[in-house]
Amino acid sequence: MARNRKREANGTAWYRKFDDGWYTTIDGKRTRMRDATARTIKGKDMKADAELAIARLKLSIPATHSGGTILVANVADASLEHLKAFATADHIDNGTRTMNDSCSYCGALPVMNLKGKHVRQWVDQHASWKSDNTKRDPMIIVSAALNHAVKEEELLESNPIAHLKKPAGFHRVTFFKEEGVQEVLQYFNRPAKWRTGSRRRVGEFFRMLLLTGARPFSELARITADNVQETDKGMIIRIKVGTDEYGDYRHKSAKKTGKDRLIYLFPEAPKMIQSLIKEYPRGSGLVLFRTPRGQGWTRNNGVRSMCAMKKALGWDQDTEKKGHSMYTCRHTFAKRIMSGYWTGQRAAVETLAGLMGNRPSVRDVR
Repeated sequence: MARNRKREANGTAWYRKFDDGWYTTIDGKRTRMRDATARTIKGKDMKADAELAIARLKLSIPATHSGGTILVANVADASLEHLKAFATADHIDNGTRTMNDSCSYCGALPVMNLKGKHVRQWVDQHASWKSDNTKRDPMIIVSAALNHAVKEEELLESNPIAHLKKPAGFHRVTFFKEEGVQEVLQYFNRPAKWRTGSRRRVGEFFRMLLLTGARPFSELARITADNVQETDKGMIIRIKVGTDEYGDYRHKSAKKTGKDRLIYLFPEAPKMIQSLIKEYPRGSGLVLFRTPRGQGWTRNNGVRSMCAMKKALGWDQDTEKKGHSMYTCRHTFAKRIMSGYWTGQRAAVETLAGLMGNRPSVRDVR
């Protein structure tokens, strides 16, 4: 008896177990996905690479359709080309995934036939996009692509969804309470069972985030032994200003401040750093903080670790705690600094901004 299988939408990646390969179907034509070096993409866990390959494939679609009609896919092409020239790698990746997803829904639609309801229907078909922020961001990316097509590319005379009503954005300013911190550390430091490995590595990363206030994945996850320096005031982590070999800024505020990012280490942190340097020494180029499987930290495995932790502790059912993430550690650090957690004295906003790598705009009120 034949099994009922869910058919993937036109233009999306699908996996064929028979030859362990990834494919897509565009305009009725099946195409095998290849990476940037023209090698076939294999492996069931390579969906992200397959989606990027689809984006590259769609960028090769001619700029106009028959009769000179501009399609939604053409606007996506122009927007992604612009991002590739000016945006960071993370922004490019996010824009590529979003535009690729939107094109799988309405990429073949002429732009002037595009209406706000199409965008809303596209967003609503994603059951996992629950919060207003999660729904708002893809809408902004699509609308920005259309605005770019009007103002810069001159492909369109106007943005057909200029008046699209987006969900109101909100700031998720959350922090860990002290009892919550202890509960998390106990969970990550408990002895490993025979079916599950040790979570000590996750606990190290979590604890260092609380001690430094560093941005989880754009800063702390990229730290190597070469970033650690001894000064007359103690050990610090220095992320130099400028760009890396890929042309991306080494830290978030590098372009605005033009200064190195200095992360000061409170007691307990230097000892942890020194033990990691012994394992991943200077000159090796290896990141210090790693997952239990020995991989570097990324947003994906960071989110998975936090989701597993919240489920195990029952936080996923708690209205206050279910919104906690790795970035919540940065908010907790700020709250501790402002309340004098380590020094016993409340810190000024300017001091906090310097510790967190920000540049506050202070108004002189004298």
